[in-house]
Amino acid sequence: MFRIAREAIVFSAILVVIGHARAQGTKPPKVSSIEVRGNKTLNRASILAAAGLKVGDVATPAVLEAARRSLLATGNFGMRRISNPEEAVKLSVTDVNLATNEGKLLIEVEENDVVQGFNISGVGPIPPREVLAQLQTKPGFVLNINTLRADVDRIQKYYDSRGYIANVSEEGFGLTDGILAFPIIVGRVGTIVFKGLSPAQRAEFRKLIRLKPGDYYNAREFERAYRKMFRKDIFEDIQPSILTPQPATVNLILNFIEKK
Repeated sequence: MFRIAREAIVFSAILVVIGHARAQGTKPPKVSSIEVRGNKTLNRASILAAAGLKVGDVATPAVLEAARRSLLATGNFGMRRISNPEEAVKLSVTDVNLATNEGKLLIEVEENDVVQGFNISGVGPIPPREVLAQLQTKPGFVLNINTLRADVDRIQKYYDSRGYIANVSEEGFGLTDGILAFPIIVGRVGTIVFKGLSPAQRAEFRKLIRLKPGDYYNAREFERAYRKMFRKDIFEDIQPSILTPQPATVNLILNFIEKK
C-alpha cells in the first residue's frame, strides 16, 4: 500500500542564526523584516499566514519550530522529498543588528508542483471515470500532500465498497512533469483450495464458485458461493480464509468440517 511519510519533527532542522548577539547571551532577536524564498504559485501572504509570524515577533527557537511545523502541516511542501519532508521548509534569522537586536526572518520553502493532469492505470474492473471521481486533487492547483493522502485512501475504500481488494502502488506513484500518476493494483485470485472434501465433493463444490484463478477477487461473489455451499447442509462448518501474500494475489482456502 502506498504510504506517504509524515513530516518528522526535527528541531535541529531549524536554522537560527543570530550572530554575535547570541554568543553574547542576549535575548533572541526580534523580527524586523520577513523574506520568503522558493514559492512559485503560492503567494507570500498565504505562507506568512500559515507560518503565523509577523514583524515584531521574538524569534525564539520554539517560535520558529512551531512556524515550520505549521507550514509543513499545510501539505503544500515536501512532495519532492517524501522520505525527508522536514527539509522542505527552513527558517532562519539573518543580518542581526547588534545594537537593536533585530534581524530579518528568512523563510525558505520547496513548494510542491502544480498538478496539470492525471494518469490512472491498472484500474481493473472499475471504470477509470469512477476512480477519477474519487479525487479531490484538482488540476491547476499546487499538489497538496494531505489531500493526496485522502485521495489514495478514498480510492482504496471505493474498491473495497465494490467487493474488490486494491492498493495504490508506491512504484510509479507521484507527480512528474505535472502529471500525477496513480498506479492501482487490483487483487486477482491466485489459488482456491478445498480442505476436508473427497475428490467428488471437491468437483461438486468447485462448480458453486464462479471465481477462477486469474479473475479479479470479489468478496461479494465469494460470499454468494459460500452461502450456496452452506445451504447444502452437509457439513458442520465451512471455514474460509482469504490470504494476500502480495498485493496482486488473493488466495482462497475453504476448510470443510464434517458433521458429527
